[in-house]
Amino acid sequence: MTADLVLRPALASDIETIISIESRGSISQFIRPWRHERHAAALENRNYAYLVAEVGDETVGFAIFQEVLSTDRAINLMRIAVDEPGQGYGKTLMRLALRHAFIDLGAHRLWLDVFAENDRARNLYLGLGFVEEGRLRDAAQKPDGFHDLIVMAMLEDEYRALPDAS
Repeated sequence: MTADLVLRPALASDIETIISIESRGSISQFIRPWRHERHAAALENRNYAYLVAEVGDETVGFAIFQEVLSTDRAINLMRIAVDEPGQGYGKTLMRLALRHAFIDLGAHRLWLDVFAENDRARNLYLGLGFVEEGRLRDAAQKPDGFHDLIVMAMLEDEYRALPDAS
């Protein structure tokens, strides 16, 4: 089932679906949804790469990279989410996102931050080979207060050493 998952560049017509995914209850506690205008501006910005994950004609997730034009080749995986967590798409989407970052975008370093309490995502990233680099204390505010973010990264040689890297 997850073998049929493919990534494609997002279009302006995908923005509402992306907003719908990032606004879902279990996801919205870890991704602060953007308004349509902000997504539209980022989608038009060459320093971002927007991808949607599809199975057949159904969008099941998305990934947004930032700093894709970085002269240091340090790209930020800014957002990644699946429509329905627990369906097995998350790991496949992350593997495809890694490939896109290191092979297609030429990243030397791919980094992200994740809410410290988001154990599901942290464990996924660790299992794929990301390294925890540090903690940003009280770095993000949510309705219930400030929360820590964990900075994680993978380097190009670490990616290439993975058994399923191509």
